[in-house]
Amino acid sequence: MAGKDQMRLLGFKEMAIKAFYFLERDYGYKCVVANDTFIRYECNLTFVNIYHGRTSYEIGFEVGPRNKDHDVDLEERFSLFDLLELAGVREELGYEFYQASTTETMIPIVDKIAEWVKVYGVDALKGDANTFARLTEIQKKLSDNYLENIELRRVIEKATSAWKDRRFADYIKICKPFENKLSPTERNKLEYAKRKIGR
Repeated sequence: MAGKDQMRLLGFKEMAIKAFYFLERDYGYKCVVANDTFIRYECNLTFVNIYHGRTSYEIGFEVGPRNKDHDVDLEERFSLFDLLELAGVREELGYEFYQASTTETMIPIVDKIAEWVKVYGVDALKGDANTFARLTEIQKKLSDNYLENIELRRVIEKATSAWKDRRFADYIKICKPFENKLSPTERNKLEYAKRKIGR
């Protein structure tokens, strides 16, 4: 974990305030928290968080509707990942979770995140309820896909064990419910197992 002095020397606060000044200028946000690793902007409807992880060194961005009771723990938060996914450009832009532990690596990352927010975050920054609803759907879809992939990995592990032991009936039983999610190799194995059982 980096110490406070080390984080201060990296200059994240100054960089983020400069790069995200457009929030104040163009959208009427006010900076309500600014320290060495966390910046928060608020306007009537929405908030923005920009942070630099003390242990992960991740540089992140969040936007969301302000909680009516002003309870930040209950706020819905949407990341830059979510915004780019909604815009359908995440893969095209090659977005990944950015980390920076030096000033030199941090500057272009903070600037790039700010530029992407300017382009793809307009409706969210304005507090558009429909955009937040669509972002919620994106998060649910990503979460469902993540859980599905975990389950699929577990299935493949069990299936691999059955395949090695030449338990073709078990292999079919394990794989059949996930047939449309299998890789081409796994589907070929499934067809082979079916033929073996059919003999």
